Amino acid sequence: VDGSNTYVQDGSQIHNGLEVSLTGNITPEWVVVASGLLLDATLEETGDPAQNGKTPVAVPDSRAALLVEYSPKALRGVTFQASGQHTASRFVDSANTAEVDAYTLLGAGARYETALRGTPVTLRLNADNLLDER
Repeated sequence: VDGSNTYVQDGSQIHNGLEVSLTGNITPEWVVVASGLLLDATLEETGDPAQNGKTPVAVPDSRAALLVEYSPKALRGVTFQASGQHTASRFVDSANTAEVDAYTLLGAGARYETALRGTPVTLRLNADNLLDER
């Protein structure tokens, strides 16, 4: 907010990093999807020297995810899934003095692909945050 009580853009968020994603079939029944992110985010030219060089609020410096799917040949149309994702800690204030802890979420699910009256249908059941991470 500037002197006339108007919201204005003041400075820039610079995000430099690397993001990688890999997907592949280990066997005809097993699929793995993995991704990762490394990020260096900073505030620049904010108009407040105390803010310059700080990390933007709510931006983690790393994140990783893994999804594994198993589609047994013996159960045509059925796929089981397991997933995990980790997010690094993030600052909750612009002075970078307080942060939210890193967390890891685990999930599991299943899907059944079939046809009803000639129309393709996918039925899904998923459970997220199995460890009740808060």
